[in-house]
Amino acid sequence: MYDEARNFSKSLDTASTTDSKAPKASKDPLPPETSSKDSKPAETKGLAKKSGETPYGVRPSDAPSAPEATSSAPLSTAAVNVPNTGAASDRMLDRVKEYEPHIRAAAERYGLPPELIAGVIWQESRGNSRAVSHCGAMGLMQLMPATAAGMGINNAFDAGQNIDGGSKYLRQMLDKFNGRVDFAVAAYNAGPGNVSKFGGVPPFRETQDYVPKVLGFANSFRVAQAFTQSVPSNAVRV
Repeated sequence: MYDEARNFSKSLDTASTTDSKAPKASKDPLPPETSSKDSKPAETKGLAKKSGETPYGVRPSDAPSAPEATSSAPLSTAAVNVPNTGAASDRMLDRVKEYEPHIRAAAERYGLPPELIAGVIWQESRGNSRAVSHCGAMGLMQLMPATAAGMGINNAFDAGQNIDGGSKYLRQMLDKFNGRVDFAVAAYNAGPGNVSKFGGVPPFRETQDYVPKVLGFANSFRVAQAFTQSVPSNAVRV
């Protein structure tokens, strides 16, 4: 997760969308035992996508949200290519469902699809509540210390607090970028300043990989019907 204290390199600061090679963001990866990012967008059980289902978050936005809204922005990913990876694997479901009460509570509180929260959790930490990155990001949703403090979190390794703080920040990014979930997820990784600067997903290789992976994982949880027992009453629809 982005934080000002992470000091992106000058090369990223001057990057252009016309560069032939996209620069890498300076976010350090998680330790090998907690953050081995697979080359494929998601783990699956080899299940084909169900007929008639649309990839997570690809429907266009109906209207922008008010700046202070907490649950009104409809989600849209516009031109982002959401990977079709089928249903989430048993391993994904087992790890993430361990935190289902916290995910559902945050989804209800901030009007987010629980699958999106789960997608961020899986991408950021593979469901490891004790994960710590080389740059100091902590817990399931990899909160930087300053960001955690700003979200009112005093223990980023507490699963409930971490999920609440990460979801609150994600909601803020959705409202800032008028419901564009691809921009919000990009801001979660690279910072809202970079999304505003480049007018969309920044040309950083890490971020351009990060966005479709998160959305692909979210779609995998949706296809697996991981959270269909009940839907938050104020959740945005995709």
